[in-house]
Amino acid sequence: MVRPLTLSLALALAAGLAAQSSESIQLRFALDSHELAAAERAALLRACDDPEAHRITRITLHGHTDVRGSFAYNEALSRRRVDAVREALTGTCFAGRPIEVTWSGERMPATQGASETDHALNRRVHVELHFGDAPLPSAALCAHPKVKPLLPGIDKPREQHVASRATHRCADERRRAREDSGECYRGRPRQAGRR
Repeated sequence: MVRPLTLSLALALAAGLAAQSSESIQLRFALDSHELAAAERAALLRACDDPEAHRITRITLHGHTDVRGSFAYNEALSRRRVDAVREALTGTCFAGRPIEVTWSGERMPATQGASETDHALNRRVHVELHFGDAPLPSAALCAHPKVKPLLPGIDKPREQHVASRATHRCADERRRAREDSGECYRGRPRQAGRR
């Protein structure tokens, strides 16, 4: 027999290990362009077909250019590329998810070469899809509602948030059960003779 405490701790540990994953997509651009090619749009749509796409909690976009052109022009071009990708994401399954955007122009090249192939590799937007954990079953959380951080010295607000959300969910379930049984009336104990 598995104790509820053991089961809830095992579920919390499994969720914590899966909570910090991410996936990267590199979208390439033509010279002096911020228009997304059809192949790049298809790459975004393929990410939507992933069975884990519903777990994406936020998206990070980082725009880049090659070294040709002035510094100011490349900064502006990398920003336009990020904006084009952000606009394309609003028409996909990622609409409504928080998107963080940064751009660095020519400052962070993927490769240092001077060939056309090297320049093509540097003209990109790096898309990072950050996956969050799936919600734990409420039965496991109600069995042990006070989930403590696994490593208290390290930033672990997720466990505390899960615990507070679980505590509220369990309290709501208990309140509904009392109301259904007639034990409570609008959140207060029912008084004798009052309907």
